[in-house]
Amino acid sequence: MTTASPNITLTSGAVSLMIASPILLLGTTLQVLDILPIALNTATDAYMAVLSDGKHWTTATLNGQALDAYLGGQYGVQSIVVIENYARSIMAKGQRASKKAVPLQFKA
Repeated sequence: MTTASPNITLTSGAVSLMIASPILLLGTTLQVLDILPIALNTATDAYMAVLSDGKHWTTATLNGQALDAYLGGQYGVQSIVVIENYARSIMAKGQRASKKAVPLQFKA
């Protein structure tokens, strides 16, 4: 995750591409609209980010570097972030996500 300067623009259409294709260009710039805790029955904290490309939004589970950076105060709500790596897991109604999915990672 990198902090963007005021002259950085969001990557138009990025959320649609994330949903339609397993491949997204590195350096995709999105805005964090919200970060919400995920209730788990474990001692580990889990969070979900609401991300937007300025037109559409999606959610992503934070873990690894993205979670560490959030907990360390490097970004938060309304931050502009650059996506380094992600994996999608589209679910049909009533189905669970694949356990092989790799959660979103921000560029550090």
